Amino acid sequence: MSGWESKLKAAESAQSSAIATLNADLAHKSKSASKGSVLSFKDENGNPYKVQAIQVIDPAQGADQYTTPNAGDRFVAVVFKITDTGSNQISDDANSNASIIASNDQSYTADFDNVSECTNFNDGEYQLAKDQSVTGCVVFQVPTDLKVTTVEWSPGFDENFGEWKVG
Repeated sequence: MSGWESKLKAAESAQSSAIATLNADLAHKSKSASKGSVLSFKDENGNPYKVQAIQVIDPAQGADQYTTPNAGDRFVAVVFKITDTGSNQISDDANSNASIIASNDQSYTADFDNVSECTNFNDGEYQLAKDQSVTGCVVFQVPTDLKVTTVEWSPGFDENFGEWKVG
């Protein structure tokens, strides 16, 4: 084996090792559960809280006759229960933290329309004192021919994220 071939083989081995370490690190940081399960998170100040994906409403109906999804899409709403489990007040925006994955492996972020089946917190925002809970939903628009496979919760400042498998 020539010098460049052994250097290439060593570089490939190092790359494979780095990828394996990254995948293990990501698996350690993510939490996966079935719909209805409760997952634990921390806010930007390290305060603990819990999130439960209670229900996926698919399809959801617009709040009134003027609220309709884009052509080729449908509304999907996910009902979440958020509980402050720490000793300090927490606040955040569920619309920023939640997303869904469809059968095309694409991520869909919150849509700001309202649906008739549930209320979107306070336009996504919530503020909770110790031991308080709030239930609300986040609405998405998803192409009609795709199936929702995963609901995700990812506080932007927390390396950990959680997901609930749908179906």
